[in-house]
Order: sequence, then structure tokens, then C-alpha cells
Amino acid sequence: MRILDFEDHVAQELARASLVSPRWNLRWATIILTVLTVVALILTAALDVTCLPGLLLGALALAAGVGLAYTEWRYRANRSLRNQLKAGLRGQNRMTEILSTLPDDYYLLNNL
Repeated sequence: MRILDFEDHVAQELARASLVSPRWNLRWATIILTVLTVVALILTAALDVTCLPGLLLGALALAAGVGLAYTEWRYRANRSLRNQLKAGLRGQNRMTEILSTLPDDYYLLNNL
């Protein structure tokens, strides 16, 4: 059997529903901004001056934390969609395995 593969929309949708990149980026942004805020506030206390950059960093850290919380909420809300897409991918792969025993007279059009 000959297999003609097209663009795998199910895998792309699964990647989008997993939110892997935004979740990791927001986690790192939150950690880095929180550390910078703490350092700025410690320096402010040590130098006994007001620190506008420390307050701005704190606001950015808070915004990143809120963004992270929202992204995690969206990730958890998409659990059933991710499970459906994973099952679809398993079915596609299993179907290819089953039909691979056919002779070369047959064509399988994947992801059409």
C-alpha cells in the first residue's frame, strides 16, 4: 500500500490546545520578574530611596502571574479537547498500521 500524507491538522490542533510554549514563556517571565522585583526592593531598602523601577517590575511580575493563571485555566479547560485529539491521532496511526498490509495497488490518503 502506498501512503500519501497531507498536512496533519489533528496534530496541529493538539499542539495549539496544549499551550506548551505560552505556558513555559509565562512561567519564566513570572519567575524572572519576581526575582528582579525582590532584588530591586532589597536595593531600595538598603539605599533608603524610593524605587520606581522596583514598583514597575512588581507590576510586570503581577501581570505575568495573572497571564500565567489565565493560561493554566485555559489549559485545564481544554482537557477533554486534548483527550479527543490524542484519541484521534492514535486512531490515525493504528489505521495506517492495519492498512499497511494491503498490496501496492492501494493508496491511503492520510489527513486529507
